[in-house]
This record gives sequence, structure tokens and C-alpha cells, in this order.
Amino acid sequence: MKNIPLIIIQIFFVFGTLNAQMTQIFRDDFNDNSNNWPVGNNLNISNGKYNIYCTIGYIYQMGLKEIQFNYKKDYYIETRIKQSDTIRYASGGLVWGNRSKENTLIFKVSAKGWYKIIGYRNNQPFEIKKKTLATSIIKPALNYNVIAIKKIGNILNYYINGQKVHSSATYPTYGYNLGFIASNKAGVHVDYLLVKAEKKTINLISNNLSKYSKENMGLNINSPYHEIAPVIAPDGKTLYVARSYHPLNEKPISKYDIWYSTLGSDGTWSKLKKMGKPLNNSGDNVVISVSPDNNTLYLETLYNSNGSFKSDQGISVSYRTTSGWSIPKKVNIINYYNKNEFESFAFSPNRKVLILSIERDGGYGEKDMYVSFLQSDGSYSEPKNMGSVLNSYLGEGTPYIAPDNKTMYFYSYTEAGYGNADIFVSKRLDETWTKWSKPKNLGKKINSKKWDVYYTVAAKGDYAY
Repeated sequence: MKNIPLIIIQIFFVFGTLNAQMTQIFRDDFNDNSNNWPVGNNLNISNGKYNIYCTIGYIYQMGLKEIQFNYKKDYYIETRIKQSDTIRYASGGLVWGNRSKENTLIFKVSAKGWYKIIGYRNNQPFEIKKKTLATSIIKPALNYNVIAIKKIGNILNYYINGQKVHSSATYPTYGYNLGFIASNKAGVHVDYLLVKAEKKTINLISNNLSKYSKENMGLNINSPYHEIAPVIAPDGKTLYVARSYHPLNEKPISKYDIWYSTLGSDGTWSKLKKMGKPLNNSGDNVVISVSPDNNTLYLETLYNSNGSFKSDQGISVSYRTTSGWSIPKKVNIINYYNKNEFESFAFSPNRKVLILSIERDGGYGEKDMYVSFLQSDGSYSEPKNMGSVLNSYLGEGTPYIAPDNKTMYFYSYTEAGYGNADIFVSKRLDETWTKWSKPKNLGKKINSKKWDVYYTVAAKGDYAY
């Protein structure tokens, strides 16, 4: 037990107003590195401290790890840090809701007596609280300061040494990384980290999936390269896969090309074969949907009239002809735009409804799911957000509408699960396509600790890919 005189009383008053549903989900006193914090490159754990050094040539240095809890619910994060220097602009503090340096939230204090609260979204900074002097609250260099963040409802409260210094509305969080920052040549030493939150409960699907098991599709489908986005043709005999980094891919090979496999009479899948031009080009080429007769493909990406890559902002359609696949043509979606780097799409079985996972103004977070409807001229209506039951602050995607036209499978980062992203299922409740049942997790037989996405069910319902 560390000797932390006087701080105990301050912590008590902060804890006194915590929501009773919160429970301690994480604490580290840095007596060792059993929690696997990043070390090396100006990061180390010694003498019961996690030490972060921002050396000359660096604007900042972060030490982060993934600590999962539901940021939509109430939570409390607290740390005790000291700064070992008095450089004017040097500072250190908490980082939370982080996915990358381009998407993060930061609450930092300086030994010179100021604090600042900022965020970054898609590498664009926004100010939550400008640099503010608080010399009567913040202790100088070589003295510890207790920094805390408490979310209650839709309000974020920020504390320094037990005193609330700012309140704001909640801000979108981007990931589960949590930790510390040292900025502008600071040396920051962290005494402990405490996280309290509502206990995570996974809303499991009611029917038992334990009888199902995963079966690797073998070397004819899988390789040392990247295979994602499986789409099975309605007849169950052709499997389309997007593959990147394969040396036979169109250049640059880091982009995804369309490959396919056919089911043999003996029940085995043939070795994947790369589809040729014009379906594959220098962009990311991915099959979204296949018509029942296997002669029409809907594709991510827009193509030029010569088949070259035009844009990743939309979808296209190609038809099988006597001479091969036609050059894909744009499927018009009224007022389509996507502010995210990534997107995914799914059609209803009759192609009258299009589900889109994209980021647009007025959404709930990062990528949300939207719905568009087929119009008489062949276009699709302006995307409409599918609501807060499905969508959340971290992002949802890779939707798939089952043959019953009512069941949708998709991934969510926000709903409580087993890993980075899990597959969930929801039922459509009416004809608006905006009212859905609460998503249910498909369980451990389907989901893992990793990125589980692109769940596709065969038309017969006997296999999922």
C-alpha cells in the first residue's frame, strides 16, 4: 500500500457522488507490468511509477492500453501524476476514448499551474476548455496532482485535486484506449490509474448457439494475405472474397481485389481465383451482393467509363455478358456522402432496400447505419438514419439482411461484447426500417477477442461465413 497522505480525503469526496451502479473495473499501482503497458521508446515502469518522457524532437508521448467499458454509461477515471520539470509549456495528463492520435480526448495539467481539455476527431482539434490558470489548485513540479473525469448522464465533470474545474456535455469517444500523455518536453510520472464504470453485461441471443462451431475454410480460401467480406451467391455455389496484399492483385496490392471460389460436387471449395478487369482496378474492389441468377454483381467503389478507379464514394453494378463482366456503372443514391474513410453496404433480398454504414452529419458517432429505398427511376432515396437502438457513439457496420427480410446481422464497437468488434443480430419491427429490437450478441461461438465482422448467411440458412 502506497503512502498517499491527504489525498485519501480528496478521493473520498469525489467518490461520494458516484453512481451506485459503478464498480471498479481496473486499477494499476504500477508495482510491475502485469497489465502490459507499452514500454520502451521513452516509456518505462520503475519504482512503482509509470514514466512517460517527451524528449527533444517530440511534441508529445503517449502511453496507452485498451481498457474496455461502456462509454455511453456513467464512468469515473482517476490518476495521480507528477511532473518532473518546470518548462513553461510542458504538461501531462489523461487520455481516454482513444482509437488513434487522430481520434482522442485529452485532459492535461501543467506544473506551471494551468490545465487544458481538448479532443481530436479525424485529426482535427477541438477545444473543450481552453488553457486556464488554476495555480491555487494545481501543485507545482515534483508534487502529485490527482486528475479525474466523471461522467454522469450526459455531463462530463473534470476534477483536479478533488475540485471540479469544468463541466461539459459528453463528447463522442472513438475507441477503448486509455492512458497518459506527456507534452512539450515533459517528464510525467504516474502513481496509479483507477477506472470505475457500470459492470458490462452482454445481451446474448436467447437461442443457444453452443451447437454451432467455427470451421476454418482451409488453404483454398485462406492465405498469408488478407481475406475479408465473404459474400455467398444465392445458389450457395460461388463465394466471393475481397483479398489484399496478394502479389497477383492489381497495383497497389495493398488494396482489395475480388476473388472467387466455386463449390465442387464433393462439397469442397476450389482454390480462390482472382477476377479480372474491369471488376478489379487500382481501388478497393469488394462484392456487396449477388443476384439470384448469379449474373449481376453490386460492388463497392465507383468506376470510370474505361473501368479504372474513380472514387470510393458509392456503389456500382456490373452484369455478366457473353464477353465477360460489363464495366460497372454507378448506382445513384440521392445526396450520398460519407465523411468516414470506410463504408459498407447491404441490400435486402429483393433489392428494394439498401442499408449503408457511413458517417454523416447529425449521426450518433462514427459510422451509423442508414437506410435508402429503391425509387421508380432506379435510384435510391437519401440515406435516413436507422435510429439510436442500432446506432451508437463508436460505430456500427458490415450489415447483412437475412433472406427473411427482417433479420439483420452487423458489427458494433459499442454494444457490450467479447472483443474489439462483435457480431450482433436485431429484428425489424415495422416497415419504416428505423424501428428495431435491441441488438443481441451472437455469443462466444461466433465472436472472439478480435475484430469479428462481415457475417453473411447462406440462403438455405445452413452456413454462415
